[in-house]
Amino acid sequence: PVQGGQGRGARRDGLGRRSGVPAQAQRRDRAASSPDALVSALVAVAALWMQERRARKLLAIELLFKFDDRFNSEAFQRTRVSAAKALQRNEDSVAIDDVLDFFETMGLLAQRGALEPEMLWHTFFNWLDGYWHAAREYFKEVTSVASQQRYRLK
Repeated sequence: PVQGGQGRGARRDGLGRRSGVPAQAQRRDRAASSPDALVSALVAVAALWMQERRARKLLAIELLFKFDDRFNSEAFQRTRVSAAKALQRNEDSVAIDDVLDFFETMGLLAQRGALEPEMLWHTFFNWLDGYWHAAREYFKEVTSVASQQRYRLK
């Protein structure tokens, strides 16, 4: 048993103060625990920040693998073959738009911070570079048509 109202098991009055302990000692005890509470809060915030960074990186890797799976799927391989043939023949094709939209979506996600550009570059650069060069004329035509339509709408 605690004697004289001192220690952890001491009785408290209606305001939460320990009975029998001078007010000055109680203020000193609270002041001593404030830095400890601040340090604990800062450590907790730092741990949450680190955990959030790890979670973002894992999500970016998972998203990259999903894009890679889609890109190498049988259905998208057929789309890519169709797009490549259309680009070689200088024809218009929905497949071209599908492939270019795929790359555009990855670029948008990289700009927004959901994907890391370096990881995209290592995974898709050779493909993207090939489609970029093959689709130059297509880009010019699509951009020209889009510009004409934009001015017609105004």
